[in-house]
Amino acid sequence: MISSTSRTAHRIVIAGGGIAALEALVALSRQAPAGCRVTLASPSSTFGYRPLAVQEPFGRGGGRRYSLRSIARDLGAAYVPDALSRVDGAERTVVMQSGTQVRYDTLLVAIGGRSYPAFTHGVTFDRETDAAAFDELLSDVDTRLAPTVAIVVPEHVGWTLPAYELALSIVAHGQGPYGRPVTVTIVTHEPQPLAAFGTTASRRVAEVLDEAGIAVIAGREAVVMSDGALIAGSQWITADRIVALPRLAGPRPRGVPCDLHGFIPVDAHGRVTGLPDVYAAGDGTSAPIKQGGLAAQQADAAVAHILWRLGAGPEPTPPAPVLRGVLRTRHGTLYLQADLGPGRAGEGSVASSLPLWPAPGRVASRWLGPYLEGDGEGPRTGVRLNAVPAPC
Repeated sequence: MISSTSRTAHRIVIAGGGIAALEALVALSRQAPAGCRVTLASPSSTFGYRPLAVQEPFGRGGGRRYSLRSIARDLGAAYVPDALSRVDGAERTVVMQSGTQVRYDTLLVAIGGRSYPAFTHGVTFDRETDAAAFDELLSDVDTRLAPTVAIVVPEHVGWTLPAYELALSIVAHGQGPYGRPVTVTIVTHEPQPLAAFGTTASRRVAEVLDEAGIAVIAGREAVVMSDGALIAGSQWITADRIVALPRLAGPRPRGVPCDLHGFIPVDAHGRVTGLPDVYAAGDGTSAPIKQGGLAAQQADAAVAHILWRLGAGPEPTPPAPVLRGVLRTRHGTLYLQADLGPGRAGEGSVASSLPLWPAPGRVASRWLGPYLEGDGEGPRTGVRLNAVPAPC
């Protein structure tokens, strides 16, 4: 069981402002016993649904944004508008970038990773740092300056579905009243399209791409040589425009064990290796697939273990993660799901035109999704900055 260093309250600090951090915050607000004091620390003032950013340049909504300060206040947590700089495990203290020190009894690090361009040439699809570059690409499609587009999924990219969304959306845009016909080719290191979802789902995605006239070159590491040429294995490919997904680097916070790429190693319960009473969840961990739904499940696993150690729940068994994704196609929404627990490769792989989980959205989460949608004990007035309905 957890032993608190505070006589008045057990101090739980959540560092981060993304899906994993807020999933843990909502879960703790609903389940933590009396005597717990929760603090949310994030340098960002807002939370946004990043998965919806793929649809934003095509005029289908850029997602929703919420005030972190308002969410923390609504859930009875303290809010520190600052970024984690260092963890002093011996002193159980988080040192923020401003120099402020926040003491903890339990710490959850959910600060995500840092995206960066995989190549010097071409366009990097990153709506947060350079939205204009991709918008210019669509304008070139409209004016017939870019009749061919190549989309690259670099090696070490932990979430590849946005590449397939982009390909289908670009083709649909070219077929629209304001666009021009465009030929799209996907080059990916994956052995097959969306291989993480298993064989059944991957085959269905391949069929969807073929129906849309999108060529796929799979199992090849791409090197973008110029704005209009790349090498895929030993094959040269030319295109009028090349767009690549960004790579992700680990956060590498000082005082926290990290692997060679800066990601935080954790066990199945989210415990950080070699750092007592510290957990981590989300894209900043060493988990190979970086995706919002999995980040929420990691946060849930960490919270379940924290509650058990606080004597507020049963001892949890390591959860079996489930990967879920939503792909917009010309025939409607395709729901993808795969069990990532023990078992044969491809086991539990499903692709369906019908929802495979309750209240399907772009990010499936147990606590955060229902809270933000206002179900049950949802957010009160003032939590949302703006809200654009998620596509279904």
